[in-house]
Amino acid sequence: RLPTGRSPGPMPIRSTLTVFVFVIFVVFALELALFIRFTLPENRSKVHGDLIAVFAGGGDRFKRGIALAREGAAPSIVVSPANPKSLSNLKKYLAGTDCRIIEEAKAATTCENAYYVAKIIRRNDFKSVILVTSWWHMPRSYLLLWLALAGTGVKIVPYGTGRRSFSFKAFFSWPYGLVPEFGRVWVSLGECILKKMGTVKMGKRSFFK
Repeated sequence: RLPTGRSPGPMPIRSTLTVFVFVIFVVFALELALFIRFTLPENRSKVHGDLIAVFAGGGDRFKRGIALAREGAAPSIVVSPANPKSLSNLKKYLAGTDCRIIEEAKAATTCENAYYVAKIIRRNDFKSVILVTSWWHMPRSYLLLWLALAGTGVKIVPYGTGRRSFSFKAFFSWPYGLVPEFGRVWVSLGECILKKMGTVKMGKRSFFK
């Protein structure tokens, strides 16, 4: 028992360091689990949702989003961001279908992709979304969209595009290797926090898109 009137002293530096190292280990283990989960091959059975959300970028993201819309995977689609040419192509390729095109032209980064798509989901009261992006980009995209939709109960169905590869090049190539993408998670999280606080304006690109 401690003597009456005395309070415990500060936690020893060694104990504080041990707790810090443990927390860092857990966080990195969780991030590794996230990457393993979303970079392994997916079940390519038919997917369904209320909205197809394509995080625009390289590869065949746009093409796969259109294919899903034409297959009737969801009654609405958004490409984030979509410039006038993208919108024109969407209307062209989806002509004759019942799929509604929702415009989103503001996002400048993956963080903002998640922010604006989440706003669209909330505004339309969608209950599920098919997230379309490159397979190596899926862990970060899924995490950011999940955080943006926290508390809504919206189901996110991941749909990674492109051919999965686990060669040395796939891990370490710049800028689209898995190792650089592992680091981008932290950059994007920091960007989202700063933009939420108003320290950084929306529309401003971070070091990594």
